[in-house]
Amino acid sequence: MTPDGISTAEWARVFELAAEIVNATAADDDELDLSLRTQLLEELDRLELHHGRLASLLATRADYLDDEGEAIALLEEAYAIALGGGDVDNCLLVADSLATRYIEDRRDREQGARWLEACAHALRLTGTASDIEQLERLENQLRLLD
Repeated sequence: MTPDGISTAEWARVFELAAEIVNATAADDDELDLSLRTQLLEELDRLELHHGRLASLLATRADYLDDEGEAIALLEEAYAIALGGGDVDNCLLVADSLATRYIEDRRDREQGARWLEACAHALRLTGTASDIEQLERLENQLRLLD
């Protein structure tokens, strides 16, 4: 089950499509990759119609969009929804995605630090050793930004 209540059975198709996208990307099959991404976004649409705008749906959609600005807007909305619902697991996942995008992709020190702080806050309440290692890795990258 996702942290915001989508059952494992309902999420299975999203998981399956995501795995197929990884394989298509590894095989450099752009046509198949595009087709699978379209199917995944349609599946997310279907789940959103049934469950409403949930953090896990928005964050997953953001992972498969080409438009970086739109992806960030969806992630920020997902974070607000998770925070408002007390969903610390999704807060951690989404804050990590935002920190990664701002630090690694945009090299934005201010926003990177903002989202690392959100990660650290969520880690006080949930998370694993792997999450802590990711936070430390991003903190190191942030220190290296000009």
